[in-house]
Amino acid sequence: MRKNILICIDRDDTLIYDHKYFLGHTKDWKNKVKILKGVVSGLRLLNKLPNTSLYMTSNQSGIAIFPNLTPKRASIVCKYVRDILKKKGAVLKGFIFSEYVTPEYVKQHPQYNFNPHRVRDDPWAKPHPGMIKEALKREGWKREESRVYVIGDRATDVKSALNIQGFGILVPATTEPHQIAKTKILMKRNKKIYIAKDFLDAARFIVKRESSL
Repeated sequence: MRKNILICIDRDDTLIYDHKYFLGHTKDWKNKVKILKGVVSGLRLLNKLPNTSLYMTSNQSGIAIFPNLTPKRASIVCKYVRDILKKKGAVLKGFIFSEYVTPEYVKQHPQYNFNPHRVRDDPWAKPHPGMIKEALKREGWKREESRVYVIGDRATDVKSALNIQGFGILVPATTEPHQIAKTKILMKRNKKIYIAKDFLDAARFIVKRESSL
């Protein structure tokens, strides 16, 4: 029996270009949405895999920083991105995001004033695998009957995959080059990691790996 395949994909700097935009807190946020190179082709390729569902999974830290960036607004932004991709023939089954920032994230970003009600060790916030578990729940799939992949531009994306015994794929972003070094450290302890050249390369890797299993 062929296993189900769940592919969780980060949003900012993985599907769309990001430069600390915190999309949704400014009126012109739609003008800042730019699909990254290779994303549409890569998603179309992944859409062809049988028994496969793709979800956008994202830590939305801006909700804890900007009062007008509410969970409802963040949901509107995610839907807008998903709809743009759908019109191009690249389908995402759904989206999930964390509304909170961890205490560790707060310490790492003293330049922001965080809403204390939005600071907690949220099980959905990467590197926790909560969003992956939620996607499995929405599909009605059991973890042991599914193969899980996470694609993202940060080591925390890779960690979230490893924390649920999945496969983590880093797509390095020009704005976060140090994430490669962090991911290589993880590779010393776990081989279920791949550093892709771009999103299309990540998609091709998954297709090739699935064809060999």
